[in-house]
Amino acid sequence: AMASAAFVEAITAAIKATNSNETVCPMNASKVQKFTILPTDFSVSTDELTPTFKLKRSFVAEKYATAIGAMYKGGKDAYVPYV
Repeated sequence: AMASAAFVEAITAAIKATNSNETVCPMNASKVQKFTILPTDFSVSTDELTPTFKLKRSFVAEKYATAIGAMYKGGKDAYVPYV
């Protein structure tokens, strides 16, 4: 999915459609501004999820700090390739 331009375009179009719906996104704070596609899904075996499938936010933030940082560095594109 990361290398598929069609997949990225489909996600971008879905995000734009959702963001333009005022019922779903009544204010800018609730809009998706940027996204990336990670190389693997979150799972219990990689310690990103608890046994009850709750996200371990601090662990994920640390593990993907570079990707998260890339989203905050300038650029107008919604899609930020995974680094």
